[in-house]
Amino acid sequence: MKPSQIPLSAITIGYCACGCGQKTPIATRNRPDLGWVKGQPVKYMRGHNHRYRGGPEVPFGMKWCGRCQKIKPISEFFRNRASANGLQSRCKSCVRELVSEYRHKKPFKDKQYGLKYRLRKKYGIGLDQYNTLLEAQGNVCAICGKSEKGIFNGSPKIMAVDHNHQTGEIRGILCSNCNGALGMIGDDIAILKKAIIYLNR
Repeated sequence: MKPSQIPLSAITIGYCACGCGQKTPIATRNRPDLGWVKGQPVKYMRGHNHRYRGGPEVPFGMKWCGRCQKIKPISEFFRNRASANGLQSRCKSCVRELVSEYRHKKPFKDKQYGLKYRLRKKYGIGLDQYNTLLEAQGNVCAICGKSEKGIFNGSPKIMAVDHNHQTGEIRGILCSNCNGALGMIGDDIAILKKAIIYLNR
């Protein structure tokens, strides 16, 4: 049985009374205000968040959400390896609400965080390296020489990293229009030359 599925009635002395399944330490002294009895396991894990305390008895296969105060199936909770029971303390719906609230309160910070994650995952560079490349171009597109004009969710789009799809080498920072144009023709120089001839007619 997973720790998140342990009902309070099944928890014996020596386990946290909140139902998380963690073993509690032995009290080294009497603390009546905390319910400690020297030589016996304490009732709650030290440092546990207050929202867990006094929660309802949780049936098998269910978990208590500390934010919406509802008992839901464990499938309604995201995984969290750092947690003792392997699940988030808040349900998926509450997590999505919190993320949405954060994005509305701090749109710039959220966008910077997203950019930092994508740069590291896709291109293997940090935000500082991205900013250095952009500054070297005069903070404009490496092709058209203009700043980003595209708008997404009411704010300017972040300029794209252009790279060689065969070697992975980063070539520069482009606006969304130029980056999209290169992508549509598949970085084909021959097609670009034909396009130039066509436009010069």
